[in-house]
Formats: sequence, C-alpha cells, structure tokens
Amino acid sequence: MVTVDPVMETWVRVAFVVAVVITLGFVYLGTCVAMAMHAAASDMPGLAAQTAGADDNAAVMPFSWLVPAVLALVIAFAPFAIAALVHASRVAPLHHAGAVEAARESARRAKRWFWWSVGVAVGLLVASLSAPWLIQTAIWR
Repeated sequence: MVTVDPVMETWVRVAFVVAVVITLGFVYLGTCVAMAMHAAASDMPGLAAQTAGADDNAAVMPFSWLVPAVLALVIAFAPFAIAALVHASRVAPLHHAGAVEAARESARRAKRWFWWSVGVAVGLLVASLSAPWLIQTAIWR
C-alpha cells in the first residue's frame, strides 16, 4: 500500500488550484483583449464613410467570441467549447453576407456556449477538489 504524505497532498491540491485560477485568468484576459480590439476596430474613422446611409446598429459586426471559444476549447470543457467555436465561426460570414440578425444570434449562442463551457469546467474543478474530502468524511462517520 502506498502512503501519501497529507502535507504534500495538500500542497499538490493548492498548486493545482493556483494553476487553474491562473489559467481561467488568462481566459478572462484573452476575452477582454479580444473585446477591446473589436471595439477599437468598430470605432475606426473609415467605418462611417463605408456605411453611409445604412443603419448604424446593422453596420457594426457583433463580437464573434472566436478567441474566447478557442481558449475555452484548450482550457475549459471541450464539448461545449466546440459548440461555441462553431457558432463563433459563423458570425463573420453571416454578417458579410448581409444576414445581420442571424450573425447577432450566432454571436449570442457562441457567448452562451462559451460561458457554459467555463462554468462546467469550474464546476468539475470544485467537484474534483471536494470529492476526496467528502469521501473521507463519509468513511469516518
């Protein structure tokens, strides 16, 4: 039987939590940077000349959530991140084809699947960290 030092096991768990928190921080940072870049590109001076006479809301392409979806695919819960990636990849082609409302709906779905992916990943992390404690408490009762 292998004996595990409880102090070492605690430090391994702490290191794992720190690594996951840092990784989720990078996902959040990547999302913020991508959104800031999208906002900066939308405020370009040439955009007003290109869309003269068009509805201002229809002219601006919605944020596609492509970068966050890719980050979630690598870091978070992959099945939901794949759905986010599929919907995010449809935003630009739909917008360029003139289907602005469909592009907005695809962006909303990409955002929803991205946050579901992150939420499930955090939930699985909490469950995996609390499971040994719950099992140990149930055994000692």
